[in-house]
Amino acid sequence: MNIAPATRADQAADWFLRLREEASEDELRDWTQWCSEDAENLREYERIRATWQGLGQLPTGGGRNIAATSARYRALAAAAACLLIGGAAGLAWKSGWFMQDKQVLSTQKTTNESATLPDGSTLTLAPRTNVAVDFSGATRSLDLSQGEAYFTVHPDKLKPFVVKTAGLQVTAVGTAFNIRSVPDRVVVTVTEGMVEAANGAESWRVAAGHQIDYDLRHRSARIAAVDPDRELGWREGRLEYLDKPLATVVADANRYSERRIEIADPQLEALTYTGTIFTQSLDDWLQAMESTFDIDVETRGERVLLRVRDNVAGS
Repeated sequence: MNIAPATRADQAADWFLRLREEASEDELRDWTQWCSEDAENLREYERIRATWQGLGQLPTGGGRNIAATSARYRALAAAAACLLIGGAAGLAWKSGWFMQDKQVLSTQKTTNESATLPDGSTLTLAPRTNVAVDFSGATRSLDLSQGEAYFTVHPDKLKPFVVKTAGLQVTAVGTAFNIRSVPDRVVVTVTEGMVEAANGAESWRVAAGHQIDYDLRHRSARIAAVDPDRELGWREGRLEYLDKPLATVVADANRYSERRIEIADPQLEALTYTGTIFTQSLDDWLQAMESTFDIDVETRGERVLLRVRDNVAGS
């Protein structure tokens, strides 16, 4: 879109003034659309923001408190530029807000977060997940260093969408898929289209309704048909399992827990679990575990220990 520099500057200034006020959701959505129409729009907006920051003050008006207005604008500007406020302060964006081509996304909270990527793709992050985004090169590159994320990819055959994890690279053009990256494995579940997963030596194509479970230690992969609703229930606040090792279940639950859940007796790690955990009711799940299995749940400050009941009774 060709916009005269003077017109762009006027538009950017108008958005600057509007976002100083209590902007509505509709205004923020319209501003996002304006930014995404042309990269120069955001650059001009940022130039005006930087100029204001250089002045270090806002004009008063209508008896408005300058400090309050300044704080409100800084919060909006930080979110608009998609900057992290501190290394572990969580995500500095709301769903649908514009992101820059290079960004490190991190959430340490116990709730899911969503965002719109620069190309129109969307991303949902589970708690305690880190993703580095770099759309400045020939590929739309993301690095999922830890955690779990669901991607809905905007089609672009000229610029593949590539997610790198520890030991596995996942490539898609226009599709939707989920990646869970934990210390010993990477699990990719495809809900739409198809992805290609590769470890440098081998590659596998995974279609919708299927999942690849890649073992990092043995560099081996297993592909199987799955129920996507069950596998991706975390986006709706539930974790569903069918004969999964308790160690895997606890690792997932810890992403949503304010206190760290630990398996105190190694023999419990291989115990298989079938059932549903509601992420907002972890205490209820722990109570159910105690009444259903021969497990004692012991809370010690910020830790929750799971022990074999016979061991506790005999100690």
